[in-house]
Amino acid sequence: MAELNEVGQPKWQTRSPLPSVDWDTFFNAVNDAFDLHIKSYGPPGQKAPVFVADVPKTNEGNFDTSFDVITFKIMQSVRAATDPSAKRRFPKGPNIREVMPHPTKSRYSIVTFGWWEQMDVRFTIYTLARDRADEITKWFHIMMMRYCFFLDFFRARGVQDMRFIKRGEDDFSRMYGQELYIRTLDYGVRLELLQSFEKKDLEAIDLVVNETPLITLQEEYIIPKP
Repeated sequence: MAELNEVGQPKWQTRSPLPSVDWDTFFNAVNDAFDLHIKSYGPPGQKAPVFVADVPKTNEGNFDTSFDVITFKIMQSVRAATDPSAKRRFPKGPNIREVMPHPTKSRYSIVTFGWWEQMDVRFTIYTLARDRADEITKWFHIMMMRYCFFLDFFRARGVQDMRFIKRGEDDFSRMYGQELYIRTLDYGVRLELLQSFEKKDLEAIDLVVNETPLITLQEEYIIPKP
């Protein structure tokens, strides 16, 4: 059996010990950083907020006031350029990243394709008090900057680049039957999306009749070199 990495996947699937994140698993990585930050540095104030895809509600459909909430969503994801200016050179599609011999099957290879996308994400903080909203917003932003730029936490998971875009306008709403103070933080994330699959190695067969070369049969498709 092929050697596994620390998350139980074959090592040939990714070039990092950790699997490359995609649209959804990026937020799983943020959640991992969120939990680790709470354990290492403590929560903002006396109580940690919850990190969820949508605001929790009571059985009556109202906002659950027992938690401070941070939600997340994708604003957009587009093709990422590969030139230094990030404006001119856009690949038409995925490129070969790696071709490796299959660890358990003879005459098979593992082919890894990859492409880049620029994804914009938004985190929204909901609380019942203005000062609490500011406290959580500052704590969360420091966490994101620390784990992105100083600890290489996200780079190890396939995030090629991550930029802080903006903090949105402070907002106040009476949604869900509650008075809520709302803050937003936007980040730009450059993802390298990787997909690996098995590929049978191509072969050529020489037919010889009475010691005279007759014809060469070659399989139609060739695995390109990265």
